[in-house]
Amino acid sequence: MIISRSVISPVLILVGILITLSSAEVKAVPSFARQTGMPCSTCHVQAFGPLLTSIGRNFKLSGYTDVNPDRTKFVPIAGMIRGSFTHTNNGQPGGAADRFGPNNNATIDEASIFYTDRITSKIGAFAQGTYDGVSNTGALDNTDIRFANSADLAGNRLVYGVSVNNNPTVQDLWNTVPAWGFPWASSPLAPTPAAGLFIESLGSQVVGATVYTMWNDMLYVEGGGYTSLPRNVQQGIGTFDAGQNRIDGGAPYWRVALQNNWQGHYGAIGSFGMRANANPQRIQGAGTDQYTDFGFDATYQYLAIPSISLNSTPLTSGSTAT
Repeated sequence: MIISRSVISPVLILVGILITLSSAEVKAVPSFARQTGMPCSTCHVQAFGPLLTSIGRNFKLSGYTDVNPDRTKFVPIAGMIRGSFTHTNNGQPGGAADRFGPNNNATIDEASIFYTDRITSKIGAFAQGTYDGVSNTGALDNTDIRFANSADLAGNRLVYGVSVNNNPTVQDLWNTVPAWGFPWASSPLAPTPAAGLFIESLGSQVVGATVYTMWNDMLYVEGGGYTSLPRNVQQGIGTFDAGQNRIDGGAPYWRVALQNNWQGHYGAIGSFGMRANANPQRIQGAGTDQYTDFGFDATYQYLAIPSISLNSTPLTSGSTAT
């Protein structure tokens, strides 16, 4: 059993800072809300978290560039702090982690600062720096810088763009992918399965670029590739891990999806994946392991009041040594 509760005093301090930074005309706190003049609930289901509404998906698709022309100048900075109290049925011998006891641990799981801004009429950015209260380290976290534009194709609107990011699937419009999938927040001290998909292990360790299109607000196609950041860069941004696999060359990534909105209902089905050759634990001259990850996902939302969302993401992975 895991029991989580907020760490109250740091949250109150952070909320006070955010209220100071926020615009007087806008009740929402995050800087994207101040940029657009819309409350958080316009783009996020239940006003918080990675599950986006159709408006939120279109805002991201358009490169984070939508803006309220009557907005006042503001500092494009926001913050988040998340804590938990973890109790397990049995204590963990030797401690749940360094500096923590076997059981009943209170933690600041993460404290993040976000830079989120419309840089130009066609370029926007989402960048996150995070302090990890369990490992007592700070690092550059999820980052997505976008260029987006639109054109007419066969009498229908075509949105196209480029995303430069440091975590495969962080640029995705749906929360059925590894970067945003359920559970997007959990206790860092509770025992969890050690094995995972290769694509899930690459956050902040890589850099990549993808090109994407959305035709007629229905068909989404994206493709690109990733490679591991050099060791000195990883050390500089606080993400170096000596045991992390290193991508040998580049790793192609793809994403396709079909979506439809009708009378308050929303549905989408899609697939995504990555193929990579990796040096296990950065060992040079020992050959490479080949990974191929596939994901198939589906989303349904009823966005009238009350809102209902159902998400499903079967994932498969395969690896071979070469």
